[in-house]
Amino acid sequence: MSDLPPPLEALPPPADFHSPINSVRHEATYDFYGAFSSARLAASATSFVLAHCGIGDAAGVAGALSAFLADAAAHARRPDREGAAAAAAAWLCVRLTTPTDAWVTPRWHRDGRMFQCACAPVSPHAKYAVALRGPPTRLVWPSEAVDAAVRGVEACRGDGGEEEEEEEREVYAREDREREQLAAALEGMPLVEVRPGQVVRFTWGADDAPVHSEPDCSAEDRVFVSVMFGSEEELRDMCRIRDATYGVESVWISPRSST
Repeated sequence: MSDLPPPLEALPPPADFHSPINSVRHEATYDFYGAFSSARLAASATSFVLAHCGIGDAAGVAGALSAFLADAAAHARRPDREGAAAAAAAWLCVRLTTPTDAWVTPRWHRDGRMFQCACAPVSPHAKYAVALRGPPTRLVWPSEAVDAAVRGVEACRGDGGEEEEEEEREVYAREDREREQLAAALEGMPLVEVRPGQVVRFTWGADDAPVHSEPDCSAEDRVFVSVMFGSEEELRDMCRIRDATYGVESVWISPRSST
């Protein structure tokens, strides 16, 4: 029997969550790959949110981010999770979005491998995620029926044998078809009930990683925060893969955003 934690965990929900953020003024993304410091990253991410959102409670933003990072780190460093040595560094991401119909049809997927690691028998690494405003991440309850649906769509993809020769527009068209096929195949499957402000932990890079999607945000602003832990070597490897700079915060602002 494996000693690894389950692929999907919903941490205890907050007793009385009220978003401290009134609105998103600019669509933007904050990323940091580097040494983990709950206090420093909470302060940096808070400054980012304050700069691009309409705030109802500035102290509440700082408190929510501090609590999220501290609780996620404490959970990850438990002996049956990543462990203290494997949680020395982190990728912190904050995404601010205004209403969009991009995810009315779910974009069901499993997160692939983020970096190379020596964990055995499979990677226990995971992502911790929370929505501080707007709807939470959609997650399908893991089951054999879900796995079979994913395998069915992937098998159809493999029959063509043309992926290496596809042009960019053909890739997008194929991805759209697969997205619609998987959405239809998973229609009616039980979803995980995630309450406002509740943190979820889900693994990546394994066959049993939870299937999830961005929520329908066609009518709401959203502030999504995620953190993923690893060793310094692992996060530096992730930077190489993503062409990012270790230890440096980056901010991207959508050209659609007003100035």
